[in-house]
Amino acid sequence: MTVCPWPGTLHPFTGIDHLLAMLAVGMWAAQQGGRALWSIPLAASPVSYALGFVLATAALHGMGIALGKYMKDGSLPLLQISGAAVVATGIWLLVST
Repeated sequence: MTVCPWPGTLHPFTGIDHLLAMLAVGMWAAQQGGRALWSIPLAASPVSYALGFVLATAALHGMGIALGKYMKDGSLPLLQISGAAVVATGIWLLVST
């Protein structure tokens, strides 16, 4: 068995969720026919994926900053609990892989 030094880098190519998504995009494009046969899969390219990832990450960070800025002082326990939940999720993801 070959072990990849960066296991996350292979997931987009070998992960079953990504393979099924690529199959679904191809089937949808084939059903549309014409120009869609190539334009739909190209719209799902790594460049558009990266752009969407950056925009979604920026939006999530912006929402977090806005919530932190506009929440009242009495909501400190909520912020601490949600921060602890984020840390616990990160640890769980590290341990489970």
